[in-house]
Amino acid sequence: MQTVNLKKGINIISFNYVPTLGENGGTLTSDSFLKISNSGGKNNISSISFFAGGQWNGGNTFDFEKRETKGVPFDLVVGKGYVVVANQDCTVYVPSYELTSSVPIPFSSGWNLVGVHGQNEAYTAKTFIESINTIEGLKANNVSWWPTSRGMYQGYQLQNGQEYGQDFPISPLNGYFVRIAEFTPKEDTCKSIIWNPSGEMNGECGSNN
Repeated sequence: MQTVNLKKGINIISFNYVPTLGENGGTLTSDSFLKISNSGGKNNISSISFFAGGQWNGGNTFDFEKRETKGVPFDLVVGKGYVVVANQDCTVYVPSYELTSSVPIPFSSGWNLVGVHGQNEAYTAKTFIESINTIEGLKANNVSWWPTSRGMYQGYQLQNGQEYGQDFPISPLNGYFVRIAEFTPKEDTCKSIIWNPSGEMNGECGSNN
């Protein structure tokens, strides 16, 4: 079991382990996550959603009165960030497997909500951008996150050698918005490029659809 510590309000998190359905395995889904979070009559989490393709997708909510979920479930995976709205400060226990290798992140044009896991290097927003920009076809210029206690985004931008905002460490427990300002894959059919400097597929095409 792994723990997810949440503060009341908006939390942008990522899973630094492989979430599962327990001993029988299987991928943990958003609706199962909500049911686990609110088991025993608790009113901990009201919703979970993700961001992809330049827009908010999915989105499961929990009805505290009827004790049921609403919306279309989606798989919870490593390498992605998720927005979780907590009804109160809480700790959620999630069945999981430990990571045994670094997690490849597919970046596409525009904003990407990601989690950084299993890399050999401890990144900051600045060094994360610099690392992404070593890959042919990718040009990142902004990393932002949401400190729940502040209730507002904190961002760092590096563009044309100029820095804007304060640098900050990248934690495997948080989700981060990364802006890919220039996306120029070798093949027009390639829709994402993999970043994974500590493992396999670094610089390869992530998807063709």
